Amino acid sequence: MSKYLCLQCRQRPKSSDHTFCSPECGRAAANYAPNLLWIPPGHVQFENVAQHWNNGWKKRPAPAIRAMYLVTWDKKTRDDLEKYRREVETQTNYREKGRFEGNEQKRFWGVDRACGIGENGVTAMCFKAQCWLCPALRNGFREYLTEKRNTGLHGTRLGYGIYTTRTSSKYVDFLALLHVPMPDLTVASEQLATPVVIGNSYSTKTEQPFWHSPPAGYHSVLGEPGPGSSFRDDELVVYTERAIRPAYLILY
Repeated sequence: MSKYLCLQCRQRPKSSDHTFCSPECGRAAANYAPNLLWIPPGHVQFENVAQHWNNGWKKRPAPAIRAMYLVTWDKKTRDDLEKYRREVETQTNYREKGRFEGNEQKRFWGVDRACGIGENGVTAMCFKAQCWLCPALRNGFREYLTEKRNTGLHGTRLGYGIYTTRTSSKYVDFLALLHVPMPDLTVASEQLATPVVIGNSYSTKTEQPFWHSPPAGYHSVLGEPGPGSSFRDDELVVYTERAIRPAYLILY
C-alpha cells in the first residue's frame, strides 16, 4: 500500500484518479493549505515526477532526488486554475485531440531560495525579501510576475512572463542559491514541478524581450531550441499567474 498511500491521512490508498484517497482528505489538505506533504521515495507520485525529472536532465547522469514534497492548494487556488483551464479548453478543444484539458503539461521552474525549506523536513515558508520560492509556494506566481513586470527580474528574453521548461537541468547554471547553511544542515538545490495550462503555444527562435502577452490567438510562447535559435534549451512562457501553480517541491 505504501506505493499508493494517501499523502494526507497516510492510512488508506490514494484514489487512482485523484491526489488523495477521498473527498474528506482532499478537503482536509485544502483546509491546511498551503502546506508541504513529504512524498516517500517509491511512491507513485514520486516516481511520476522523477520520470519527468530524469527525462528532462541533459547533463547525464541526473542527480538523485533527495526529497520531494507535494504542495497543497486551498479550494480557491484549485478552483481558479480549473476555471482558467476550462476557459482555454473552450477555445482550443485539446481534449478532442487526445490531450489534457487546456493542453496542460508538467514543466519545471527554478528560482532563488533564501531559506532551508524542504531540508531536513523543514516545511515552514519564510518571509525573507530575497526568497522567491516561498511566496510561490504560499500564493502562486502573482508576486513573482508583478516583480518581473516592474523590474525585469531574472531576465526578459521572451518578455514579462513566467518561464518554465521541460529541461530540468536548465536551472543548474544560473540558480543563485542564497541559503547559508547551519553546521548541521545539508544544502540542496531545488526546483518546482508545475502544471502549466499551455493552450495554443506560439513558437519562436528569436528573443522577444518586450512582450507582455502572447500574440493574438495564443496562450503561451515557446522559445524553441535548434539551428539558428537564440535558445539553447526550451523556454515555455505564460503571461498570467492563472495558468500555472506549484505542485511539487524537488530537492536534489
